[in-house]
Amino acid sequence: MSTRPAHGKRYPSWGSLLLLLLVIVVFMLLWGLLLKGIFRLEWAALSQLDALPQHVKDTYSIGLYLALLFSTAYFWLVWEGRRPNELGLRFSRKALGEGLLLGGGGIAVVYALELELGWTHFRPPGQWPLSMVASALLAGAGFALVEEVVFRGVLLQTLLRDRKPATAFAVSAAVFASVHFIRPGLRPIESIVPFLGLFMTGLLLAYTAHRRKSLVPGIAMHGLWVVFITLSSRLNLWDYAANRLAWTGYGHPISGLLASLVMLLLLVGLVWRDRGRQAAAQ
Repeated sequence: MSTRPAHGKRYPSWGSLLLLLLVIVVFMLLWGLLLKGIFRLEWAALSQLDALPQHVKDTYSIGLYLALLFSTAYFWLVWEGRRPNELGLRFSRKALGEGLLLGGGGIAVVYALELELGWTHFRPPGQWPLSMVASALLAGAGFALVEEVVFRGVLLQTLLRDRKPATAFAVSAAVFASVHFIRPGLRPIESIVPFLGLFMTGLLLAYTAHRRKSLVPGIAMHGLWVVFITLSSRLNLWDYAANRLAWTGYGHPISGLLASLVMLLLLVGLVWRDRGRQAAAQ
């Protein structure tokens, strides 16, 4: 007796994902309009998002991430008819350790090279406020969990049901980069650099999730990067050489050409190691 396919699986993956995207975009607009009324913001203020009060941006982000969780959960469980364990949320100390090693190693290599080349200078903070460190750790864990479930869980796994892995990796990385790369104050040509860095990051995270059948390494990597970026920004830890901004990401850590190159080398290294292990097993 044949089993009737889940509703979402009757349609191409891109069709189902476009429907999900439409729902999220509509919520973003409605949520933004609601907050405009609550906080009595002028229309002119919405054209300068970076200048908005921090509590407004935090409220918008919290609502958006909660909406992402609920909408993607409904999409995955009801529309696609998939089970929660298919997302890859299976914890293991080995997977966690691998993610922390890759994430921390990437940061260490990028900044060691930048410091050695004189492209970056460390500015020691007067103090490390415990509340700030705690909030950075909480943000890292929360953002990493939500984004890995959305991008490397729901998005990537949906694409993989009718697309080749290389195509699914590239599309998921492009979507991930597109929703992150906007940098207020940068000219369009300058936006290419952070987009490339985020795209390479998305490729590395997608490959790791697919090959390990787990989101845990990606959550660990992603969380560590968020903590590093958050503390670097709030404590103003780094001075960047004005003539090397493309290489250092225009003041945005792990978004420059050097970081893109390091991400590429990490990805190539993982692919080479995995292929070596497959050849040895055969």
